[in-house]
Amino acid sequence: MKLITSTDLKHWADTLECKSLLPLLIRKLILAGIKIVIIKIIDFPFGDDVQVGGYDGELETEEGNLYVPEGNSVWEFGVTEKKKKKADEDYDKRTKDPLGKTQDETSYINVTLKKYTKKSQWASSKKAEEIWADVRFYDAVDIEHWLELAPSVEIWLSEHLGKPV
Repeated sequence: MKLITSTDLKHWADTLECKSLLPLLIRKLILAGIKIVIIKIIDFPFGDDVQVGGYDGELETEEGNLYVPEGNSVWEFGVTEKKKKKADEDYDKRTKDPLGKTQDETSYINVTLKKYTKKSQWASSKKAEEIWADVRFYDAVDIEHWLELAPSVEIWLSEHLGKPV
């Protein structure tokens, strides 16, 4: 039974709380699908720590899955309606200054809790630049699908949003 929809995520994105908890949601989704013993680094600051600077998330894992690339990845999050503008700004900033990451060995992932119909085109155009090892763009629809693969995380978020479980 589906508890959380992409529309629920889109509405949650409009709250101040979402900015501080989105990294926790993604971290929970990663941990629900990747064995902890193969994760070398998982750093997704949330709550008050979202203001510390740097990437919104960093991950290094020996194996990947449908949503998590194998190896090194950096993650940037957004909740604004200006999805492309925010994604472009983050991408340009991190491409110019990768903060010590070896770009051709690191996947770049942009996440928004809004729906973005041009996410594939955005990711393809950035990937064609051949700067990062891989470039992905996940929107609310992707996160809804990812939640289906992680029922415990979907229940956690549903309870947090006050939805019946």
